[in-house]
Amino acid sequence: PKYEGVACNAPLNETRACNVPDPVPCRLAAWSPWDACSKSCGIGLHSRSRGVEEEATDGGEQCSGSLQQMQPCSEQDCNEEPLHSCILDQWSEWSGCSADGQRSRDRGIQRPASGGGRPCEGVMHQTDTCSNRAVDCELSAWTSWDECDKTCGMGQTRRDRQISRFPEHGGKLCPDVLLETKGCNLGPCQVMDCVVSGWALWSSCSTSCGTGMQSRHRDVIRQRGEGGVGCFWELGETRQCEDQLDCGIKDCKLSDWGEWGQCSVSCSGGFRRRLREIEQLPELGGRTCAAEVFEAVEPCGLEDCHKPCYDGHFGTWSTWAPCSVSCEGGSTFRTRRIAKMANECGLEPQGLDREEKFCNEEVPCEEPRDCLFEEWTSWSVCSTSCNGVKRRSRSAQYGRGSGTFCMGPVRQTFPCNPSEGEAAPEECQSAPDVDCILSEWEGWSSCSSSCGGGEHVRSRSIVQHPLSNGRVCGGALSQIRGGARD
Repeated sequence: PKYEGVACNAPLNETRACNVPDPVPCRLAAWSPWDACSKSCGIGLHSRSRGVEEEATDGGEQCSGSLQQMQPCSEQDCNEEPLHSCILDQWSEWSGCSADGQRSRDRGIQRPASGGGRPCEGVMHQTDTCSNRAVDCELSAWTSWDECDKTCGMGQTRRDRQISRFPEHGGKLCPDVLLETKGCNLGPCQVMDCVVSGWALWSSCSTSCGTGMQSRHRDVIRQRGEGGVGCFWELGETRQCEDQLDCGIKDCKLSDWGEWGQCSVSCSGGFRRRLREIEQLPELGGRTCAAEVFEAVEPCGLEDCHKPCYDGHFGTWSTWAPCSVSCEGGSTFRTRRIAKMANECGLEPQGLDREEKFCNEEVPCEEPRDCLFEEWTSWSVCSTSCNGVKRRSRSAQYGRGSGTFCMGPVRQTFPCNPSEGEAAPEECQSAPDVDCILSEWEGWSSCSSSCGGGEHVRSRSIVQHPLSNGRVCGGALSQIRGGARD
């Protein structure tokens, strides 16, 4: 979202069950052939079995019936063996319920039949259907909200949770929402109002003589940012040209109205007249005279000849309203009301019912502060052993309001080895004389602040250090001046 739009606040991911197959019932395989008899004489046993060809899935009908069968065989007598009937073991415990909804148990032969005893009868393996307990979907707790993706200007943050356990056997399904987002740091990053330039000069007049027009304009220097105040000022003005030469064309011109004549009666209702004339007829295609009124009449002497007249008058002025601004010039006003209205023969109140004046013109909006330079630092070590330079610098506290601007260098260089007035050291004796060369000044930098007092800086550098007895470097390498007081 941008420009005070609504932040995102809806799930970004959803989950649901899919690809759910149709239920498949259990199907048993065909019986195997009977195996060999367990005895060659007497009563033995043989068995056959079958398996589960297809297990029940997706809620299909479970298998039922035995998977193994036994029956007696070989009933030939064996005189040498004692008579014993078959004895079966106890059934084992039921197994746990499997994923396909089946459980089973088994038993064995404790003693087989012999000597013509009763053979074993019954199943050795049993299966039964069972149902698993429904397992609901389980979710982890929500994570903490992530750090906002923006420090300002309508950011987003998110949190999520995971599926700890999927549902089984008809358990409650997982909810759709696993990820949540919401808006954060909704305030604008920097509130910047619209700024317009000063007025340009008036353009040339649209005509060389007679009535003409001229215009001027100003531009939008900076558009407003988020949360800032937009541009509501006029960007263009027009006016009639002044001191134009007469082109010789003359429009029709009427004279001013004359004074009102004497009232026809002194009381009980009369009238009076005033006149005007054509002062200038049109010439050389000038504008013709329009249909105008040349005589005006108004009532007068309306007062009753036997009734006194009462003039109207204003009441006292109110106190001056608070100034529209607290500093550097604003306006204020005061008002008054009509305390008494005039009757039909009285005079109306004379004067204005509202007065305005300027205020707080001499009150500064910011406490004035003069520019103040700090003390110079100590001189640095000389740059070379022959015709070098040493440097020092200082900082400044910039002026504000109506205080003085900063004027002067903030960095200085001075010759050394030798300094001014000193003899050249031995290192300089054999080298040719080379004068110091400084570069041209760079352009002034942009102001360090848009308001409240800033600085412009320009600098230059040493292109060639002096050698031997050449002219040493002198003068500042940087300059500073104040700006942006408004």
